[in-house]
Amino acid sequence: MLTVFAPDTGLPTLTGDMRQTFAGALSGPLAGKTFGRTGTRLRFFATGIGTRTDLAPHAQLEIAGNWSIE
Repeated sequence: MLTVFAPDTGLPTLTGDMRQTFAGALSGPLAGKTFGRTGTRLRFFATGIGTRTDLAPHAQLEIAGNWSIE
């Protein structure tokens, strides 16, 4: 969803479902451990600010968010 509040400027809000497809091994002090598990289902949420950069339309988004395990 995009809330436009000024010409070429808006607030994007993103939500969705994800499924982890890879769990690689970490390095350094956590060597040998993995980041998550393949097949884990997650939900994400992010919001921020967006600016249209040309009429094509192309935009640049600056967002931050989180994801959680379902």
